[in-house]
Amino acid sequence: MICPKCGTQNVENPQVCVSCGQVLTAAQPSGTPVQVKNSGPAIASFALGILSIPTLGLTAIPAIILGIIALVAIEKSGGRVTGMTGVPPDFKLIDAWDFGPASESFKHCSFSYHIPFGLYAPKTSGEPGFAVAADRNPWIKSPGSEAKSFALFKPDLTGMGGTSATARQGNAITHQLDGQNVMFLDTHVDFEKRAYCSIEDDNIYTVSRYPDRGDPLGSGIAPPITVPASRKDSVLVHDPGTWGFSTGGSRPTTRTSRD
Repeated sequence: MICPKCGTQNVENPQVCVSCGQVLTAAQPSGTPVQVKNSGPAIASFALGILSIPTLGLTAIPAIILGIIALVAIEKSGGRVTGMTGVPPDFKLIDAWDFGPASESFKHCSFSYHIPFGLYAPKTSGEPGFAVAADRNPWIKSPGSEAKSFALFKPDLTGMGGTSATARQGNAITHQLDGQNVMFLDTHVDFEKRAYCSIEDDNIYTVSRYPDRGDPLGSGIAPPITVPASRKDSVLVHDPGTWGFSTGGSRPTTRTSRD
């Protein structure tokens, strides 16, 4: 029997593949090749990823969602579904995470993501409602716009003194301050009309002022020295052309797109 995952020829009617351990639930006639097909979501994810450049990131979040769906389907298919042909067996997702050289990478990543380094880097064991990615941070300069003034923002929650107009000032510039596409730790995506949409109403674009909980307002950020205040503090940033809150020095010459 041929393993549908690695292609190893096994003895007649085995329970698992002797090479890779794949559970063999349906017997295949000896010598009969397994038909492998390309994943539709993977192809769509690739196409949307390319389109995110000319559309200034509008298709980036759907591309991520479809990519995750494709990865799950490929993993469960036992080798019957693939994302692309000619991929080495030891290929990992990080091998495809390349936005170009350091001088250009900030232009090609059209979304923000939770700071992946340090004590509070995201973990799969975290709370499902924790925000991990979204449209670009409005407080950081991007190829599409200057950073907004943090002084204009105030949440419209009870006791915080803000209005609908001041609350909108904290939303993504990509969607004309109407809101932002946000992906959470459980991989679901919603279009959120307020930036304080992570756990405990934490603001996804600012650093919490508290060491043990979320914060709808938060404080301004200044990459690359910004760090989350706690495990409950979602801080989504993108790679600016220059470092600083709205302006700053030149990009470090030693930085690479994989740092």
